[in-house]
Amino acid sequence: MAYDSGWHGLARRYFLQALSLAHHADDRMLGASILSAMSHQATYLGEYREALHLARAAQHDVKGRAPALLRAQFAAMEARAAANLPDGAGECLTALDTAARAFNEHKPGEEPEWIAYFDESELADEFAHCFRDLGDARESYRHATHCLSVSETSPAAGGYARSRIFSRIVLATSLVDQGDVEQACHIAVRVLPRIQETASVRCTAYLRDLHNRMGAHSDHPAVIDFTEQARPVLRGRRLRAAQ
Repeated sequence: MAYDSGWHGLARRYFLQALSLAHHADDRMLGASILSAMSHQATYLGEYREALHLARAAQHDVKGRAPALLRAQFAAMEARAAANLPDGAGECLTALDTAARAFNEHKPGEEPEWIAYFDESELADEFAHCFRDLGDARESYRHATHCLSVSETSPAAGGYARSRIFSRIVLATSLVDQGDVEQACHIAVRVLPRIQETASVRCTAYLRDLHNRMGAHSDHPAVIDFTEQARPVLRGRRLRAAQ
């Protein structure tokens, strides 16, 4: 919650406390998962080398013992970090391959309950993020679309509203990068109320990044309309009821 609220120093203290508690409980898998979460935060903050080290530490700590679903999630975090490094494309693709193979090996019920959220839609979302950061808009679009399609038919549909906000904004970003600004704005406008419902600093940051990417199309009617509707959200104000 602290991480999502933008209180990153506090979030790190909680992560470290959780890591210490997992160590004292001799729960290596939970400890590794906390390292993975710390990697996720480091990537968000632009600390990509640190994020890569944390994701690899998570994998090393449970090597040969972690269920396949955990291995898939840890490899996905490694891929997210590597995708943002100047020389990390190869490492990113290798980690994505590892994540996909591990995910395909997993058997429902063999993993701790707290990692069961990492389903097919979550994996596709990680792929979409990675290809966005690698500059491959077509692949990002393909995986983001798959993520949202799978999530709609999942038993947990509606249970991860915040995650799917990220997915929709990544989808819109892939459309902007391919020149389909009108469709990107259509998706972005529809997600605005959901961002306000979550009151997530990270969701707003994603929206701000999308808006910045539209800068080259600032005179497009759809972008003008989106900018007007997004302004209250970006400033932390409530949307009008009519929206």
